[in-house]
Amino acid sequence: MPFLIAIPSLIVLYFIFGLIVFFKAFYRKKDLDWLNAKALEKTPWKAFAKDIPLFYKWLEDNGAKDVTLTTFDGLKLKGKFVKCENARGTIILMHGFKGNFASDYGVVFEDYKSFGLNILAFRQRSHGESEGKYVTFGVKEHKDLLEIIKYHNQTYGEIPLFISGLSMGASTVLYASNKDLPKNVKALSADCGFTSPYEIVLKVVNETLHFNAKFLMWGVNFWCKLIAGFDLKEFNSVEILKTAKRPILFIHGTNDELVPVEMTKRAYEACTSEKQLVLVEGAGHGLSYILEPQRVKDAFTNFYEKHIND
Repeated sequence: MPFLIAIPSLIVLYFIFGLIVFFKAFYRKKDLDWLNAKALEKTPWKAFAKDIPLFYKWLEDNGAKDVTLTTFDGLKLKGKFVKCENARGTIILMHGFKGNFASDYGVVFEDYKSFGLNILAFRQRSHGESEGKYVTFGVKEHKDLLEIIKYHNQTYGEIPLFISGLSMGASTVLYASNKDLPKNVKALSADCGFTSPYEIVLKVVNETLHFNAKFLMWGVNFWCKLIAGFDLKEFNSVEILKTAKRPILFIHGTNDELVPVEMTKRAYEACTSEKQLVLVEGAGHGLSYILEPQRVKDAFTNFYEKHIND
């Protein structure tokens, strides 16, 4: 009898737990002061605290223009466009969770320019200057990417287009890989992407609670559907890549403690389009280029050079 009396309280606690996870994982976070090196020293980007403000200065020095587009569900996304003289093409950059295009890609800005690429980069929904309350780990963001591609072609013409994503941005790119993309989209690259929102959230919850919390995930997904309008199991790159339509360069560090390298290995194995896998031994999350810059740069350059005139 006492157990039966406790059941309503347990149900309430179950849904409260799910709501807490939902807000911690998916609710918009306050943006960092990316121009303040001292403030960045207290963040996960502390190793690059002095560099990130310089990446923003690079954008300014290279004539970055402010750009804006409206998403399929009416949000305003803000970004930057850097024109390269005599451009051979454009690269679209999709940054990761809580990051931005400077923190995630600033170290390779000059490489893109030397390769002859314009740079088009928007803050993802619910990040920084862009509108939105909830991050959906690539589910709605991949639709935003399709709008970014459309915006590029309408604004800058249908020159060769490459799309690169890091972490959540990589998953966003992979979720769009089987769509009917415009012909000028030549190739994609995905650095340390997770397979699905469900799998990566479950991993983090398990590590936080120190036990298998799979039975709690239905409650988390309940709030995702009810409040933010998306399903944690709606997309999985392993399934999507079985019908991929563009060449894909996969990159991952073997010492990634946030997104297991096995997720990229599974995605790579499932991919049916032309593909290449670069595993950087000992690299942590998003740090493959930092650990082996020449190898990663060469892989990128050779892969995109191969497809720029396809």
